[in-house]
Amino acid sequence: MIIDSILRFAKIKQIGSGKGLNSIVWLARDHQLNCELAIKEIDKKTFWNPNCFAEAQAVKSVSHPNVVEVQYGCEDGSSAFIGMPFYPDGTLADALSNGPIQLSKALTITHGILLGLEHIHVIGFIHLDIKPSNIFFDDQDRPLIADFGQCRSIGPGGAVIAPPVYKRTMPPEILLSGNASFVSDIFHMGALLYRMVNGEDHWQGQLSLFKSDAALEDAIIKGKFPDRNGFLPHVPKRLRTVIRKALSLKPSDRFTAASDFGKHLGRVNLERDWNVLTPSSGEMTWHCAGHGCADTVVELLYPKGSWTTQVFTVSDNGIRRAKSKDKLWGKFNSKDQALKDLKRVFETL
Repeated sequence: MIIDSILRFAKIKQIGSGKGLNSIVWLARDHQLNCELAIKEIDKKTFWNPNCFAEAQAVKSVSHPNVVEVQYGCEDGSSAFIGMPFYPDGTLADALSNGPIQLSKALTITHGILLGLEHIHVIGFIHLDIKPSNIFFDDQDRPLIADFGQCRSIGPGGAVIAPPVYKRTMPPEILLSGNASFVSDIFHMGALLYRMVNGEDHWQGQLSLFKSDAALEDAIIKGKFPDRNGFLPHVPKRLRTVIRKALSLKPSDRFTAASDFGKHLGRVNLERDWNVLTPSSGEMTWHCAGHGCADTVVELLYPKGSWTTQVFTVSDNGIRRAKSKDKLWGKFNSKDQALKDLKRVFETL
């Protein structure tokens, strides 16, 4: 027996990036549940899939602590609505707007996402849209995967025809063949971790060099975007190796599963856990506290027409003392030269 009922909610404001092709996400007040929810409104006339609830059904079937929950689905004459929890702590894209993510936190976030992704794969789905704006944080700071609008159920052959996916991290195999598999999500995860440890400015700076989608796609196919050698100097060698493997051009060269990615990530030893500040001036400051060593500050400054690097230890009462000026300090004509030397400095510390 089918029962038609009335469901009421009040739209408060639009949230999210506002870049959905066929949908808008609203912060809403649900009158039945007496709470705030995020409501995804889908335009039924322009939506590519006759089943407007395919995304909600996929999410509901996943049911994992690291996947956003679907509360309900409903529709009227012109739109379908998907109700989800509202996460006031925002998304990974919001966090990245403040600069690179502290290394230990980046690893914790990635482990959480990989747990959710592994479950998605085990039950037979490929997400195909892992990106900062689709990772939310709950009130326990746990990352949750959202937006299954590009998700596909994978068949016995292990591959699917890919939908139009996020161009900035489109895996090479989709550009070359139009096909995607589980390891296409691994490529997306490699790009996500790359963005976390290097920061959005680093990522956007590379993107700005491409004047067309064709130029960007050519760079992705050739492995020139993102730049596998273009890491900030504090990122340790083993972590760089893990990210490069996830971003391998050949799908067979990547991690075989999300759990395999997580296992290798667990072997990354952070001898120093650097937090990075990147003011709009282009200068940078790294700070490391704890981990059995004295508080350390590394600075990249541009005081008088040249780039200078300097290193200090910081005492418990906040007094800074210059560290190894003859070996760790320097003056350079360009920022690139300074960053290259800082890689040596971080390896020395």
